[in-house]
Amino acid sequence: MGGAQVESHGADAVAVREWIGPDVLPSSLAVGLGAGARYLPLMTKVYAYSGCGMCRTALKVLKTHGVAHGSVPVREQPPTMAELRKMLAFQGGAVRRLFNTSGADYRALGLASTLSAMSPDAALDLLATNGNLVKRPFLLTADGGTVGFDENVWRELLGIQG
Repeated sequence: MGGAQVESHGADAVAVREWIGPDVLPSSLAVGLGAGARYLPLMTKVYAYSGCGMCRTALKVLKTHGVAHGSVPVREQPPTMAELRKMLAFQGGAVRRLFNTSGADYRALGLASTLSAMSPDAALDLLATNGNLVKRPFLLTADGGTVGFDENVWRELLGIQG
């Protein structure tokens, strides 16, 4: 089974965890059971690391407010090139914002001094192949995205009131 977890809350919600195969996760949500199941696109996806306190806080906010989302373990399953390109656009083309600049891998690779000389594609390729380099939590929605956790930014992006 896939490594991603999907949580959905609300009147028509269904918690989907174990019966979705890797071919539909983490970008789909299965609705229904058995042969009649259909797959709907997930509008909210969070790449997170279980050892990250900010990731846990962000996921708790989503759960508290009933936001259906896919949760993907970023270290094992980094964002795809398409997702990274999408996030790069949401970040105004600032590649460095997508990197976990305080991580050991960032330091070990000497990226503080070499990242600015890399092409955007080379930098995104590093991120797509090494989830430790990705700034987390990494939130993508149908029409926006952000990295790191600022509760006000997440609330605005997700339309959470109160």
